[in-house]
Amino acid sequence: MDNRLLLAQARKAIAFQIAQSPANVSVAMPTQVSDGYGGYMDDPSGAHTDVTERGRISHERSGVNVVGQVPSGLDTSLTLWYLGPSTCIFQTDDILTHTDTGTVYKLGARDELRKFGGIQAVQFPLYPAGSVPS
Repeated sequence: MDNRLLLAQARKAIAFQIAQSPANVSVAMPTQVSDGYGGYMDDPSGAHTDVTERGRISHERSGVNVVGQVPSGLDTSLTLWYLGPSTCIFQTDDILTHTDTGTVYKLGARDELRKFGGIQAVQFPLYPAGSVPS
C-alpha cells in the first residue's frame, strides 16, 4: 500500500499544529567547508551559520496521568517541548534560541515521530540553558 498521501496529510496536520502557536527559533550550526576529497567538514576557523526555523514550543505532561492521591498545589510534571517539521536538521545537545523572546534552551534527545513509513515531525525536550557560551 502506498502511504505517501497519508504521510503528506500527517505532515500537514503537524504544520497546522505549529501554525496555531508558532515560535521562530535559531541554532548556530558549524559552517561546512570542502575537505579536498569530495566531502565536507566543519570549518577549522570555528565559523558558525545561524539556521532558523519555525516550530512550536509547548508545555506538556512528561508521562501518563496516574490515578491516585496527589498533593494539592503546583503540578511540576510538565515538560517544555519543541515540535519541528519533518525537515528539521537540529540535533541532540544543540543550543536553541527562541528569537522572539531571546530565551536560550539546550535540546534534549531527538525524537522522530514516524508514521506511514516516514518522518512526520521531530520533537525535543527543552532544558533552560541560561547563558551558554557560543
